[in-house]
Amino acid sequence: MEVTATIDVQQVLELVKKGLNPNLKVPLGEAAAYQVRSTSMNFIKERSPDGNPWAALSPKTLAQKKTNTILRETGAMVNATRYQVISDQSAVIENPDRKAPIHQKGAPSKNIPKREFLGFSDRDLREIEAIFDRYYQKLLNA
Repeated sequence: MEVTATIDVQQVLELVKKGLNPNLKVPLGEAAAYQVRSTSMNFIKERSPDGNPWAALSPKTLAQKKTNTILRETGAMVNATRYQVISDQSAVIENPDRKAPIHQKGAPSKNIPKREFLGFSDRDLREIEAIFDRYYQKLLNA
């Protein structure tokens, strides 16, 4: 999953004027960790990042399961979501569970509805912006 962020150049220039070279791996890691937690909440609330509820389980699927939870019966998929900071400009949030892509995108030919769990809500984007703002302010006030 890729996301583009706009950085306030004025904040960066202020840091450079102070002789500081910001290590963006710090706020990137904090933002990515936040997003993994937010993704876990999507599983718990059984909703997409934009807040839409997932499609209900079919009667056939319910008959095969031990619980009526969606995508959480074993916990494998929800616990597989992870992040990695790639550089001081990039972090990746992923779910390597082999079933994740089919549920993220859906598979109409197999009667599997789209149950998107990876993505950014407006609230997520505001929180990630706040993480970077706090980081810049901490450096500027040091």
